[in-house]
Amino acid sequence: MRQSFRRSLFLAVGALLLPVAASAQVLTFATQFTGEVPVADQKLFRDALASEASSIWKASAKTEAATSALLGAGADCAEASCATAAGALVPASAAISARVNDEAEIFDFTVSVFSAVDGKLLVKESGECTFCTMQEASVAFRATAKTALGKVGTLPTATAGKIVAPAPVVAVVTPPPTPAPAPLVAAPAPKPAAPVVAAPAPKPVAPVVAAPAPKPVAPAPKPALPPVPPAVVAAPPAAPAPAAPAPAAEIEKLDAWMKGDKAVTIAATPADASVQVNGQVVGSGTASIKAAPQKLEVTVVAPGYTSYTERLELLSASPGLDLRIALASESAGGVDLETRQFRRSAGWVSTSLGLIGAITGIALLSRDGDPTCAGASSQCAEVYDLGGAGGMLTTLGGIAFGTGVTLLFTTPDEP
Repeated sequence: MRQSFRRSLFLAVGALLLPVAASAQVLTFATQFTGEVPVADQKLFRDALASEASSIWKASAKTEAATSALLGAGADCAEASCATAAGALVPASAAISARVNDEAEIFDFTVSVFSAVDGKLLVKESGECTFCTMQEASVAFRATAKTALGKVGTLPTATAGKIVAPAPVVAVVTPPPTPAPAPLVAAPAPKPAAPVVAAPAPKPVAPVVAAPAPKPVAPAPKPALPPVPPAVVAAPPAAPAPAAPAPAAEIEKLDAWMKGDKAVTIAATPADASVQVNGQVVGSGTASIKAAPQKLEVTVVAPGYTSYTERLELLSASPGLDLRIALASESAGGVDLETRQFRRSAGWVSTSLGLIGAITGIALLSRDGDPTCAGASSQCAEVYDLGGAGGMLTTLGGIAFGTGVTLLFTTPDEP
C-alpha cells in the first residue's frame, strides 16, 4: 500500500514539474550601486534595464522584484555561481546582472548576461558617462543594456528547475507514513537490512533514512531519490566562490554631451594641434561644436609641445565659449608663444628707450658748465647746470638698454 502510494506521489510531482520546466525565463538579479548614486534615483537604472529586457524577451524577462519572489535571497547576487544556482531552482535560460558607479558626476556601468545552465558568461558590456546628470547617466546606461542584451542572440535551452519543486511536496506528504519507519530509525544497530528488505512495506523507507550504503539494495523506483534535494539546495549559499570574469568588450562612448545649442569655439596654436573635449577629439587647430549646458574639459595636444588642459562650465545663460590656446614648445623650455612675443617686444622697447636716454644724458653732460651771455657787452656770469639730469638719464638709459638686450638674447626662438 505504501509503495503504490509513493509511486503515485512521484508521478504527481513529475506531472507538476512538466509545465514549470517548459517555461523558460530570463532572470534579472539585483542591480548593484556604488559611489554617489542616491537611493531615490536608483529606480531610473532599474527601470531602464527592465524595459530593455522586456522589449527583447517580452513576458519571459523577469524584473528584479519577480526574480526575488521566485528565488528569495538567492536573487541578490551577480556571479556565475548565482546564475547556475537560480537555474537549479527554477526553469531559466539566462540571468542578467548590472553594476552602476558614480564618482563626482563620472559614471561607469557594466551589464552582464550569464547562462543559467552552466554559468557561462554570455555577454558583458561596459559604458560610461562623463560629467552627466542622473537623467543623462540613465540614458547612457540604457544604451549599454540595449547593446549587451542585443548581443545574447539565441538563448540556451532552459534548465529543468526540478531540484526545489520535489522537496516541499515530499516534505508535506511524508508525515502520514512516518509512524511505521520511526521504530526502524530509532534502532540503527540492527543494520541487517536484509530481513527488513524482505518485508515489502518497510523496503522504501529503510534505505533512505538509515544510511546511504543500502541504497543499491533499494527497489527499481527508488533511484529517483538518491539525488536528495536538500543536498543540492544547500549548494547555492556556499557556491558564490570564484567566478573568473571574462574580459569586458570595449564600447564606444555615448556622445550625449554633444546635444545642445551652445556654441563652443576653440582656436589652438600650433595649427596641427589636436583639440579634445571630454576626452574626444573634435578638431585640429580650430574646432567648433554645439553642446548643452554642462561641465567641459578641454585638452590641446601637439607633438613637441607641452599639452594644456582647462576645466570650465558652460552655463545655460551663457551664449557660448570662445577659447584661444597657445601651447608652449618643449624645446623652448616651456615658454609659450604669447610669452615669447611679449618678451621680444619688451626687449626692443627697452633697448630703444635705453639708447635714447643714454644719448640724451651724454648730450646734457657735455653741455654742463657752458656760459650764457645776455648781449655783447655783458659779463658771462651764468652757466648751465645740467650735470644732475645728464647723469640720471645716462644711468637709466644704460640700465634700460642692458635689460632690453638681455630679454632679446634670452628669449628662445620658435622651433
